[in-house]
Amino acid sequence: MKLLAASEPITSATAPVEVILGLAMLLVFAGVVLRAFARWHLRVRAYSQADGERPRSAGRAPEPAAGPERDLVSDVDEPVADSTKPELARMQFETLAPLARALDKGRRLDAAEARIAGELAALPEGFWLVEHNVPIDARRIPLLVVGATGAFVICASDGAWTLDDLRVMSELGDEVGIRLPGYDGEPHAAVCLAFEDMEPRTWFGGEELRGHGGWVLGVDWLRRWIFGFGPQYGLRRGDVRALDAASGPLWDRRSTARLPSTQNFG
Repeated sequence: MKLLAASEPITSATAPVEVILGLAMLLVFAGVVLRAFARWHLRVRAYSQADGERPRSAGRAPEPAAGPERDLVSDVDEPVADSTKPELARMQFETLAPLARALDKGRRLDAAEARIAGELAALPEGFWLVEHNVPIDARRIPLLVVGATGAFVICASDGAWTLDDLRVMSELGDEVGIRLPGYDGEPHAAVCLAFEDMEPRTWFGGEELRGHGGWVLGVDWLRRWIFGFGPQYGLRRGDVRALDAASGPLWDRRSTARLPSTQNFG
């Protein structure tokens, strides 16, 4: 092919050749671009499919590497796929049993108090004040009820009770009376059986209990027992409202933090 000089004009014979060469170069460039785009699209699609096969919850930390640490995390954080696989444990059951018994007693008492509290919640609103776990010095009254027929200190029980329980509740009733100066009634002490139907009965100890005692009754009798005392020594609605308002909580009455009297070791 004859090369054209820079100053030589392009004739009609050489024009088609230059046009073909230009089109060829343009097609080659377009092919390179399309091939690169196709490879990029395939990689993006492959990554998307891989992420779809392995979904991750938002904000989940990366999985730890394999090894003992990985096994420990798996045992703690991930559910065991095989339900027949025994749970890992460090202690014998005999080690856990004493604490388990204490927790069991606490849960049964919680259930008993919840059932009795539900029965007391049906008392006419505005005429009664029902308080839980009222502190009296170093002891607590599980349920204190004050209203139209008087004042009542009640201990919830899941079934068992002793004369000593009645003695303690009777003493707490005396403390409530001291905190109602001028009240001419007498707070009534009782042990309420949350899961038994027992008619109200009175029990009083002898000399060893200094005459202390009270009532034992089932939860189904609780409201009938409370209403059975009549209004003679009861509080009026205005009294209940004033007592509720004065009971706060008033945060300026709270105790301030103090250092212990003995040195803290350890």
